[in-house]
This record gives sequence, C-alpha cells and structure tokens, in this order.
Amino acid sequence: MFLPENYQVPESTGKYLKLKSGKNTFRILTDAVVGYEIWIEDSKDGQIFERPVRAKTLDELKTYQSSKKIKHFWCLSVWNYELQQVQLFVITQKGIQTGIMDLFRSEWGDPKNYDITINKTGEKMETRYNVFPNPIKPLSPETIAIIEQNAIDPNTIFEIENAGDSSVFDEPPVTSYEQ
Repeated sequence: MFLPENYQVPESTGKYLKLKSGKNTFRILTDAVVGYEIWIEDSKDGQIFERPVRAKTLDELKTYQSSKKIKHFWCLSVWNYELQQVQLFVITQKGIQTGIMDLFRSEWGDPKNYDITINKTGEKMETRYNVFPNPIKPLSPETIAIIEQNAIDPNTIFEIENAGDSSVFDEPPVTSYEQ
C-alpha cells in the first residue's frame, strides 16, 4: 500500500494562529499589542513577494508605497488547543476585535482568564466570525509547563517582519514569482 490506510497530511504548525472554517478555540496568554500593518512588495534571491511591515503608529507606515490599505491590528500570544501549541494571533478583523473587546468590557472581564472560541463561516468577502466565551477554568499544569517553555512575546511582531525576514515565524508570502 502506497500510504497507510488512515493517513492524513499533517497540518502546518507555524508560529501564527490561522483561523480555519468552523470552531477555533484558544486561550489568550498576553495583553494585546496594537499597531498598524501594510503589505509591501519585496524581493530576495530573485523572488518577488509580498510581506507585512508593522509599526506601533500609523505615521511610521506613511512612507511605504503599496496598493494595499494600512490596517489596524492586535497581536496576542495564545494557546491553540487543537495544535497544543503557543502561537501569535494577529487580528485585523474588526468583528473579532469588537467581539473580544465586548467580552473584556462585560462581566466576563479579562479574556486571559477563560477560553475563547471563534466560529468562522463563509469565504472571502462573505466570511463571518462569531466570538464566544467558554466557561472559566484554569489551564492544566501540563499546559502551563508547555506555555512557559514556549512563550512568545507579541512585541516581536515589530522586529521580525520589519527586518524583511518573516520566515523566522513561518509566515508565507502572499504572492511569489520569479523576477
């Protein structure tokens, strides 16, 4: 038999949380780092690709030429339950930001104290995100140990991509072609 009977291609386990269709459950581990991003065209070794440039203020990005709009983002370090891994979650979707902010400002309080599930439905311009809190419960000692050994500071979002080396965090370019 060419492949084992129940074989499935493994999912990518990069340093960034990518929301899949359906339910995505995670625990926020850090306070939000906020900033702005723009995607620019860059090249390396004859390859042209797009990469993000991120800054803490809007003024820092005004010198970049791009056909893309500047977006406001939040960056959080999260525990991804499905992958059992610490990841960075870069949130540019206002619906997700508003959903988490509404939870924070409600009786739920600090979202680092409970799990959040985001249900993603639709595709492209029809994509919708619903943000739900889960009952408050402590993380297991095993999970805490993994988190402590693999912590990611969300402030690194400003250092890595802006140096032009997003490969450090396994964030693929949006487009790539030969020059």
